[in-house]
Amino acid sequence: MHSRSITFSQGVALYMGAVLGSGILILPGYTATVAGPSSILSWTILSLLSIPLAYTFARLALKYKDFGGISTIVQKAFGYKWSAIVGWFFFAWVATGQAVVGITGAGYIVHIFHLSEIYLYLKIVCN
Repeated sequence: MHSRSITFSQGVALYMGAVLGSGILILPGYTATVAGPSSILSWTILSLLSIPLAYTFARLALKYKDFGGISTIVQKAFGYKWSAIVGWFFFAWVATGQAVVGITGAGYIVHIFHLSEIYLYLKIVCN
């Protein structure tokens, strides 16, 4: 049986996605409003600056074959206490970030179909 794994370039791409995160949904419109055509330049610079960070995390993921992600890396560098703190911060960030992503996506749908803003929150209230 062949074990599945990701390649190094796939790891870099995944970490770049994590670095850019949900901001990729929210920030383009905001930066285009504020910076105009220069926003394309700022996104290009942000993407290029994300590569070394993503490369570093991809190399660390290859070195420490554990499912803990950033918590594992912090534990190896600073110990269990800091690893636990990072893990809880990551948990809180993901829990709140997913709600923001959902509302942002709903906002795009409401805007595209020219719906009233009440539809943006209708799904949240009905659950």
